Amino acid sequence: MSIHREKELTGTPQFLLRSKRIAFLATKADKRRPLAWLYAIDAKINESPGFLRYLPNVQKRMTVFVDDKALTWPQIEVNRETPYGTSVIRVDTANPYNENAKEKLPVVLLIHGFLGLNSFDGMLATIPSHQYIAAAMHYGSIPNDLPVSEYSHHIAKNIEAVVEYFGSREHPVYIYDHSMGNIYFMMIDRELKKYPAIKKYLRGRIGANPFFGEEAKHATLGFLDNVILPAISADNGLTAKAMMVTLRKLIPLDSKSGVRKRGIQLSEWLISKESTMRDRVWAAAKERILYLMTNMDSLPHLNRIPIERALNRLPAKVFAIQIHSALEESTHFDKQQGLVNIPQNDIPVLILKSERDGVAKYVPRFYVGENIEVIDVTNPHETDLFREHLYHMAHPHRAVEIIDEFITKVEKQVKV
Repeated sequence: MSIHREKELTGTPQFLLRSKRIAFLATKADKRRPLAWLYAIDAKINESPGFLRYLPNVQKRMTVFVDDKALTWPQIEVNRETPYGTSVIRVDTANPYNENAKEKLPVVLLIHGFLGLNSFDGMLATIPSHQYIAAAMHYGSIPNDLPVSEYSHHIAKNIEAVVEYFGSREHPVYIYDHSMGNIYFMMIDRELKKYPAIKKYLRGRIGANPFFGEEAKHATLGFLDNVILPAISADNGLTAKAMMVTLRKLIPLDSKSGVRKRGIQLSEWLISKESTMRDRVWAAAKERILYLMTNMDSLPHLNRIPIERALNRLPAKVFAIQIHSALEESTHFDKQQGLVNIPQNDIPVLILKSERDGVAKYVPRFYVGENIEVIDVTNPHETDLFREHLYHMAHPHRAVEIIDEFITKVEKQVKV
């Protein structure tokens, strides 16, 4: 699989070797992808623009000019009318989308999990654009009157709207969802008749590090150990620190269902009550998440800016609504064995799971049977278990290879 369509360079152009000063201009959203290639950790000497990094004395000779737009991806907007108002769904694409293109490439629709907005930047830069249309979906705006109990259904319907947008334009659609995205997918599977576009246009689904609400205890301990406790200091308030330390001691003594029940109750309180302590803990947690997400050796430091902006736009109340709604919905799957409708409708499913995932503990009973394959991506030598949860960020090239192998296999079967 070739990531860049451009021909490989056999030598550095002579005019660049002779130039005393070189300026690299990135001034529009369609420059986000080459900018990512320039700053990629694995930039190659025989590919453009990565070869610029290998010029003699490049630190002194080359200046990169970047404006705000170049730190964003090209976007399309999908508007969905709801009983509570319009939801505006923005979709980041690797390149500007041309709906009049003669060749209808498969769309890889990337659906993030908790706090995962912009976590797909590495994949947007890596998925080969001459083979696929990479599209990372935002959850969409929330109408003011939307009940909290309807939040997860709202997101699932927004996924349906984006699938319909691309499918009605004759693109085969594949979903790659991460973590929390598994809850939305299982909701869709349970009531597939209510999602006619997904039933009609979805060719396949890849679920990465799927989150299961019944394992909220494991997720809570992982989140406390990796995010909350390292983030909170005396500066955030001694009360907050003491409360989180006590919580960490008590959770192992509680049952799985007990932890989920208390998670639902706590998120209800966070939604209804404005609290200085809540906001302080949330701010510290976001700073810790930013550190974890942007200090992976597979990501250029350039990614810090858009990830930081995305996290800053997410208020504590919305995060609490996401948790509350997901945990509530997850109770419907406690006694479920396998998927209900998706495999039976000839939509193949591929699951990527790690036995050392620090956040999402895998529950095997859901993904067994025909049209379902599970790949174990566990790294037994990994010491940072949060990286095990963010497989697509830590290993974007391998994740894209898996996507390519999956889609290639499905498309061959469709043509037969």
